[in-house]
Amino acid sequence: MPNRTLIYGAYASSRSKARIKRQTAFKELLKEFAEKFIIAVLLMGILLSAGGVLYRGYQWFRLRTIKQELLAENKQLMLRYNTLTARSVVLRKAKKLGLRPPQKKDFLNGVQR
Repeated sequence: MPNRTLIYGAYASSRSKARIKRQTAFKELLKEFAEKFIIAVLLMGILLSAGGVLYRGYQWFRLRTIKQELLAENKQLMLRYNTLTARSVVLRKAKKLGLRPPQKKDFLNGVQR
């Protein structure tokens, strides 16, 4: 081999072995760090998406219960409205107060009950 110097000896080989060992150790550390970082990012993504799904479910159940409560309240209010605007109730109140009996135009929406 022309123009090349070959170094024979234990010192040169142990030095190059140590350098190679350091390079491979650094590469392994870099790979481990990258793997742990990717796992951490994926875990955070899974946790965030699970939290989002749980929050949506909470909102859905909350809205459903509010809707049921409002429907029950609306039903009670409609019953009260119907009883207060019934023809017989209005006639009794008008008679008690000494007013004229209500005519067809006096009822809401022109509906007589």
